[in-house]
Amino acid sequence: MAPPGVPFSKVLCDGCGQCTRLCLCDALPADRPLETRTRVVILVHPKEVRRKLGTLPLLKLCLKDLVIREGDRFPEPAEDPELHMLLAAGGRQPFFLCPGPGARELVAPPDAAAVAAAGDAAEEDDTTGGSH
Repeated sequence: MAPPGVPFSKVLCDGCGQCTRLCLCDALPADRPLETRTRVVILVHPKEVRRKLGTLPLLKLCLKDLVIREGDRFPEPAEDPELHMLLAAGGRQPFFLCPGPGARELVAPPDAAAVAAAGDAAEEDDTTGGSH
């Protein structure tokens, strides 16, 4: 219920930050923030940062290892060396995803299933005390 003098549409949900009539908490993962194997780095335009109805506030609630950089273009390594080191940490291979008319579908390489299975097996060995 809205406090006296405050329209119901202006009361914000404590969970998702949306107005209560647009609350998205029931649609968000119950065990958030989620841990993922993939680090997600978002380059967000300064005008998008202020949009409460954008996807960025929801991603912040849902993903644990989320990195956000604000800018109107992707920085060169000399401009943001920390970001570029983060992108390549642990031998990671970064992908730049951007919607647009010339965008292509991102598909897994043919051996991706084998790589994922090997990673799962190595993690099981690490947690069970087995050898590699």
